[in-house]
Amino acid sequence: MSWRLTFLVAVAIVAIASVAIAAQGGGSKNVVLCATKKGGDLRLASKGKCSKGERKLTISKQGPKGDPGATGPQGAPGSDAAVQAEPVRTVTPVSGSCVASPGTFCGGGGLNWSNAGSSSEPVGFWKDPGGVVHLEGTAEGSPGALDPDVFILPTGYRPAAQRQFVIPTCSGNFLLLEIEPDGAVHLPSAPDAPCVSLDGVNFRP
Repeated sequence: MSWRLTFLVAVAIVAIASVAIAAQGGGSKNVVLCATKKGGDLRLASKGKCSKGERKLTISKQGPKGDPGATGPQGAPGSDAAVQAEPVRTVTPVSGSCVASPGTFCGGGGLNWSNAGSSSEPVGFWKDPGGVVHLEGTAEGSPGALDPDVFILPTGYRPAAQRQFVIPTCSGNFLLLEIEPDGAVHLPSAPDAPCVSLDGVNFRP
């Protein structure tokens, strides 16, 4: 048998086997074909039996398991990857101009804002995974004419427009707090007590 004829017979076997497998569906793991001894015509065996003038061919529906494929490249992180809240950025003591050094307390001439002490949470700010800015802590002012700005938020933590909040003072009263687009954490009127709480102040930049 020439190689061309061998190739055509192989193709025919594969084609007929595919139809036979689809026709037989589940059940047996093998499919039985009948090939005429003269001419090589193929047909699906009836109940697994062939006639005297045919040769019986048994073909497995599923070949042997192949070797594992090569490991593919690692995919890009998903958009819903867990995002951690950033650590709190603590406001530091005044050093020159608080406008020139965002994240430092404002004041001058000894009339400075600072943290209220070891018994109170220090003043700080941070962003949550949703991008919302949070303020926290208790700020204390030196006796006298305090700077109306407690501190300046850096770029990226500033609101697009002025935001207003009502915050408590250490005396139990309440005071208006304004967060300005330039980052100023501003008290439009002097507090009746030397300290104010910033806990609970939050906004989206």
